[in-house]
Amino acid sequence: MEGSMELVWSQRLEDLAERLYRDAEARLEGDPLARVAVVVGHPMRGEWLKEYHLFDRAGRGRAILAGMDVRLLHPFVGDWLYAALEGKDPRQRRPSSHPYSMEVLRWRIDARLAALEASGELEGAYPELAGYLAG
Repeated sequence: MEGSMELVWSQRLEDLAERLYRDAEARLEGDPLARVAVVVGHPMRGEWLKEYHLFDRAGRGRAILAGMDVRLLHPFVGDWLYAALEGKDPRQRRPSSHPYSMEVLRWRIDARLAALEASGELEGAYPELAGYLAG
């Protein structure tokens, strides 16, 4: 994972999107094949960014941003930590061994629920969940 990271905050998504695309276009002026990674907290946010670029921003800048990679926050942080701690490229890791893969999370949640149930804490701490699991 190379490059720099910039955090940008705003209360309006449109302002964030405009800034993102302006910065990406400026970066692409020097290197049209440059990669731009955008980290979002929810998949719908990433889809909205793509739709915004295609439809709302049509005619105001580059028509195509092929080097834009929209990533989800949790896998991005997991990959970054993996690269920092293990010194390996996270793209070479099997997807099923990713700490936030559905397969891994399913087993982690199952193990946590079993531990809570075995200790008797499930009903006291999470009565709705205990009732759901009992039914």
